[in-house]
Amino acid sequence: MADGAIHASVRLRYALGTFVAVALIGTVGYELIEGWSFVESLYMTLITITTVGFSEVHQLSSSGRIYTMFLLMGGVGAAPYTAFTAVELLVDREMRWVLKGNRMENRVKRLRNHVILCGHGRVGRFIADEFRRRKVSFVVVERERDAVAGLEAVPVVVGDATEDGPLRDAGIERARRLVCALASGADNAFIALTARQLKPDIMITARADTHGMEQKLVRAGADRVVSPYKTGALRMAVTTLQPNVIDFMNIVAEGDSSELRLEDVRLSESSVFVGKSLREVEFRQRFGLMVVGIKREGTDTVFNPESTEALRAGDILILIGPADKLEACAARAAGESA
Repeated sequence: MADGAIHASVRLRYALGTFVAVALIGTVGYELIEGWSFVESLYMTLITITTVGFSEVHQLSSSGRIYTMFLLMGGVGAAPYTAFTAVELLVDREMRWVLKGNRMENRVKRLRNHVILCGHGRVGRFIADEFRRRKVSFVVVERERDAVAGLEAVPVVVGDATEDGPLRDAGIERARRLVCALASGADNAFIALTARQLKPDIMITARADTHGMEQKLVRAGADRVVSPYKTGALRMAVTTLQPNVIDFMNIVAEGDSSELRLEDVRLSESSVFVGKSLREVEFRQRFGLMVVGIKREGTDTVFNPESTEALRAGDILILIGPADKLEACAARAAGESA
């Protein structure tokens, strides 16, 4: 929370405390001086310090009138100050959200080929952390404002991702991938269906909450479906049986620029790699990378391909190596000059 909002919150707590203290003191005073009941004394205190102008509960004695004058002088400012502070806090927060929303909108408009992350719950937070670590440009779409309160460095669209508006606000027409990470598989299916209609060629990854939901998500338009429960169970089983394999996979999946990473790279038609064999490209010698496999449309992935394997436009190379080397290779694969 910003400093201004924090100060307003502190002032509101003090104001509320002062108002309650004045109300209690006034109530006790009327009980002792006039002998009224608690409800009558509280009512008299509130109409006095708020100056609403209602009639007295009972005829006041001389002592009661003197007490009322002191109560007016000491407490008449408590009610309006409390109300003013509460309004100030609400307006301050709303204005900050409006200004933040305008800045976010401008940032989203500048994005191209980004990823849209729908949902910032328990799973979505881990996805967002990984995107930030890998320096991926992405936008978060979340219906709950409090769930994205701490995302200052990431563009956020507050809204329901199952509707067209928030997805358009997130720049789906310019995005390349979309992640459906909501807890409800039905909501994720609806997002996938909506996103596929808005941009037919976008790559969609969806979270499944049950086994039966996986096929439904595929039919709704998801390209890839991930079940956190199934994935977690498989990982626990492999960790138990083959812990060294998991240690290596952790390095590959979570390593920084000085360690190994496993990524896929698509060859464009203008890539200098097209038409050459793996031996001619010399991935290991030039980039320090190992070609683990080649995926071609309509065929199974070729693992550990022969050095004589010729590369074609549209091939997806599965490479392993340092992150900085992978970035350099990906630029050449996309047709960018060295």
